[in-house]
Amino acid sequence: MILKDKVAIITGSSRGIGETTALYFAREGAKVVTNGRNFETCSRTAGRIRDNGGEAHAVEADVGSLSDRDKLVSETIEKFGRIDVLVNNAAVTGSVRALEITEDEWDAVQKVNIRGAFFLTQKVAKHMAENGGGAIVNVSSIYYTGSKGQIHYDCSKGALVSMTRSLAEELAMFNIRVNCVAPGYIDTDMPSIIPDKVIQKALSVTPIRRLGRTGEVASVIAFLASDLASYITAQTVHVNGGWYRN
Repeated sequence: MILKDKVAIITGSSRGIGETTALYFAREGAKVVTNGRNFETCSRTAGRIRDNGGEAHAVEADVGSLSDRDKLVSETIEKFGRIDVLVNNAAVTGSVRALEITEDEWDAVQKVNIRGAFFLTQKVAKHMAENGGGAIVNVSSIYYTGSKGQIHYDCSKGALVSMTRSLAEELAMFNIRVNCVAPGYIDTDMPSIIPDKVIQKALSVTPIRRLGRTGEVASVIAFLASDLASYITAQTVHVNGGWYRN
């Protein structure tokens, strides 16, 4: 068990990559705090972990909210005593063209995807620095390099990659590692806003010609969070079947 007895917060763990990551962490021995904006769904993930003999606690929290971030951290420490791992997975998106996007649409995505991720990381990192260190894994996207139709999302995911490198530089002195995972097209409900013809075109130039599986992302996140990756920081690992765009 590569995560035995580590305490991990996994944001956005009600579904998709986050849910699979929470279940994977628990199988690897972690005590998991599941999170989402809907208590019923994040509780369901925690329940699945407990049903399989693991330890889990669900916290309803919007990472875009200061008070909710405070609640997420304080409940984790109250329940498990410490935080060893933070996975910034929570994200929102939408389909809108650059010349049509409104400030409200822009801000709604940045509030969760980058501002929420950073300020939650800041709060958790202060705790980690006082308690011997930890590991932070940010979940970006292949689209951090840019795409058509979701500029607000793409920019937020690019910012996560930049944030990873900057934080890794600053936090290494506290024994805190910061890495990033950039998934390609994964078989979740997130790509549902993308037209099928776009997905098929992407898969046609992907060496591994299929959608990725959530478990294939979760295993990389778990590795980066574990002591097996103790000399890895500031990196962005691409889990995309080999698809790279110019």
